[in-house]
Amino acid sequence: MFKKEIEKLQNILNYSEECNNSELFWIEFKTNFVNDDSMFLSFGQNISGIANSCTYNKKDYGYIICGIENKTLNEKGVNFDPFN
Repeated sequence: MFKKEIEKLQNILNYSEECNNSELFWIEFKTNFVNDDSMFLSFGQNISGIANSCTYNKKDYGYIICGIENKTLNEKGVNFDPFN
């Protein structure tokens, strides 16, 4: 069902591993969000930051990947419930 998306995510994670498990100007990893107003502000700032970085570096897109730990790229999952 989501085969293409999973493959794309794996390619992004592999690329980040090749870059010493680091975030890049167009890739941001988030382990989790607290379900409150501050989460939306933080997420909005991340979107704006990645959009600006992509524009400055002439990159057509960027990614915010939730549920992945920054330095290790270990899968942590999320417990965010958008309906609650």
